[in-house]
Amino acid sequence: MLHDTLTVELTEEEIRQMMVRYHFREADFFVVQRVYESLLPLVRAEVYYDPVVCGQDRQRYPWIEEEKYAVIVMTLSDRADRLQELYLEVEEVMTAYQIDCLSLELMRKAYGLLGGQIQKATGLYPKSYEFLGEKYPLSFGAEILKSIPDCPVSVNEAGQLLPQKSTIYVLGLTEKQQHKQPSICEFCQNRDNCLYKQSDSCSVYEQEEQGMIHLYSGDGKGKTTAAIGLAIRALGSGKRVCFAQFLKGSRTSELSILENMPNLTILRNQKDYGFYANMADKERARVRKMHDDTLKQIQQMADGGQIDVLILDEITHVYRLGAINQKKVRSLLENRPGNLEIVLTGRDPDEFFVQIADYHTEMRKLRHPYDQGLTAREGIEF
Repeated sequence: MLHDTLTVELTEEEIRQMMVRYHFREADFFVVQRVYESLLPLVRAEVYYDPVVCGQDRQRYPWIEEEKYAVIVMTLSDRADRLQELYLEVEEVMTAYQIDCLSLELMRKAYGLLGGQIQKATGLYPKSYEFLGEKYPLSFGAEILKSIPDCPVSVNEAGQLLPQKSTIYVLGLTEKQQHKQPSICEFCQNRDNCLYKQSDSCSVYEQEEQGMIHLYSGDGKGKTTAAIGLAIRALGSGKRVCFAQFLKGSRTSELSILENMPNLTILRNQKDYGFYANMADKERARVRKMHDDTLKQIQQMADGGQIDVLILDEITHVYRLGAINQKKVRSLLENRPGNLEIVLTGRDPDEFFVQIADYHTEMRKLRHPYDQGLTAREGIEF
């Protein structure tokens, strides 16, 4: 069994969506947010997983039907239980219930993060969730836990997992690329009678899980402007945004505002190196390395679940010039976390970008003052 600790946090938007699912009033948002802030420092997602990537190993878990799978034990530790018990002792039942709901949401998010890590380690994509007590008997839990030395999770006489904020499940894996990570709602045996489904909360959650790719291309003005507009809208909803610019190092006016926005990470060159085509080989190598380093940082943020929206400004241009590792760009887009929204901008996009995009908007120049000899204006073009 492998062991890992995941850093899991909820955005403001995710807390609001949780409140819809569990039927809290919108007016209670700040109360729920304070409870979340008291809970978060106490919890950590401890995971123990055994990725059995081929069906030949049947001696360990002969009862599992999947051909390729990972057996997973996850817990938020007993500190969430203790906090909940403290509120119950003073009859703060609603606060205790809020802790329970928030803990479930943290585990939901941890499922997706771990699925991404297993995908990266094995090259296989998550396709299904099977929790003990549904398809597989709860009694199998004790058998799995015996194989994990020093595991903080145990089963009591009633067959209940302790700490209570714990779960054991089988993650089905496949070699076929998935457009988005599967939702746990898709495999729930209570789906047809689910209270959240009746209130459309399940559908809201599943829409949240599916991130899409936007492509802004063409020879007209407005590609970066549109991307910045989407970034501001995402920030306004509580999302975390990474705004990465390639082949751009000059100071532009929007940075004066963007640099002061919370939940926004800006990645760009520290200075302008001019046109790539005019660079000497040594300068080109330096710029390629900077772009590859930026891409590595982006990949780490995406894998760690640290961002909800990723903007790759001028990525089509830098990709076409070979001024970045093209294979790693393709891998980032093809193996992205299921809930990550990505915006691509630039002229003359490669067919790869055209095919992978869910939205493709082409800015076509019909008229531009530059053609009459007017230079770029501060605050408008830069």
